[in-house]
Amino acid sequence: MFPPIAAWTRSIRVVSPTVAAIILLDEIAVAAALSIGFLGEPFAPFFVLGGVLIVAGMILASLAERGRATARRNVPGGRA
Repeated sequence: MFPPIAAWTRSIRVVSPTVAAIILLDEIAVAAALSIGFLGEPFAPFFVLGGVLIVAGMILASLAERGRATARRNVPGGRA
């Protein structure tokens, strides 16, 4: 199995699937940045737009996960 996918699959055992998916979203932005830096891909304004959308999605998903974790702590028995 491809090492990053294997690492992501194993990370689900340590963190929640939501957090693992948020981390996986970062792969796209990193790949774009590395392609510009190492492969000489031309920089285009839509890269910035895509990066902003990815980061916004990561933030929104993180806030939603944090809210669910807080709700689980406030419910007797720890499950929401």
